[in-house]
Amino acid sequence: MNKIFLTLTLGALVISSCTEIDTSTIEDYQGAFILNKGNSETSTISRFNFENMEVTNNLFQEKNNGQTLGAGATAFTVKRSSEYINGRGYISFAQSGTVDMINMETFQVEASIDGLSNPNDIILANETTAYVSCGNGVADSDKDNIIAKIDLDTHEVIATLPVGEGPGKLISSGKFLYIANSGGENKDGNTVTVYDMSKDSLIDVIDVGVQPVDMVVDIDRNIWVYCDGDASGNNQSLYKIERKFVTDEIVTDSLVHEPKLMVDLGYSEGNGTNALAISKDKRFIYYVHGRTYYRSVYKDDNTEDQLAITGTYSDVALNRIDFDHTKSYLYGLLENGTGNGKLLVFTLDDDKYVLDSEYEVGINPIFTTYIY
Repeated sequence: MNKIFLTLTLGALVISSCTEIDTSTIEDYQGAFILNKGNSETSTISRFNFENMEVTNNLFQEKNNGQTLGAGATAFTVKRSSEYINGRGYISFAQSGTVDMINMETFQVEASIDGLSNPNDIILANETTAYVSCGNGVADSDKDNIIAKIDLDTHEVIATLPVGEGPGKLISSGKFLYIANSGGENKDGNTVTVYDMSKDSLIDVIDVGVQPVDMVVDIDRNIWVYCDGDASGNNQSLYKIERKFVTDEIVTDSLVHEPKLMVDLGYSEGNGTNALAISKDKRFIYYVHGRTYYRSVYKDDNTEDQLAITGTYSDVALNRIDFDHTKSYLYGLLENGTGNGKLLVFTLDDDKYVLDSEYEVGINPIFTTYIY
């Protein structure tokens, strides 16, 4: 179900008549970009246009005369820079061990970082530096179970930081980098590693639940961790890592972390990867466990949390959730086996989200990133 175009209210000086506006070209490079892992041959990119509420699929192929994107994509992030006004995108491919840099205006691959081992997630620290989590928890070499620090000017690995087995999700809070060590293929990791990016120095290793797969930062810069559990009886769970500075100075040596189990979610209900999101004001956590729930970051007990979605898809275990904090949409991604997946767009109605529209995207949608 695709909704009709939104009516744009334009403030303008009217001389004698109104001119019809073609909304399809307004801010042509802005939108939500969905990375579809695809099949064994190729991954794809879909774009949700904020202005006309339409989705364009196979965007990379369309812009490259049918040339396909690599296979086995794992993460996609975009950052604007002084050189790339519309942004440069970085996509990691675990199968080929590469990260491709895409000009988001032309959608041409302009550089590649090769020789990585199972790159999983990527985070851009600034215009010239990125960190990539590498390793599947099975291979054992100096390229596995590390964070690779990348120089984005030379596209070379300039440092490697050892972490736990199967590092995946990366987030940052100030100068601190947090790495969820899920265990990779073994699915038995249970730690979060912390580095000070200003010095690339190890700060802490924190015990959490089994298979941490997603993280967000709240209003107080505490870290919330979604743990997917395993088939051996370890439940899905939600942890809060409280950050405290034990001196008046906010310095590395005074930072301590206190993990706390907030919700024991019980047995696994659906794929937990990217199943955690946070509201625009960073005061409410949203997570998927059979359904989509929310809780205040200040709630300190294990009582049942509130349902976040009502009506259509309220009882469905979404594969991924994410917030577009500019448009105030809640996005849900749904897989469909070997067929094309769906992008679900929810809007807020009182204190619940309701389905606004839904769109067909590529096979196995896994990730959403934005250009505003």
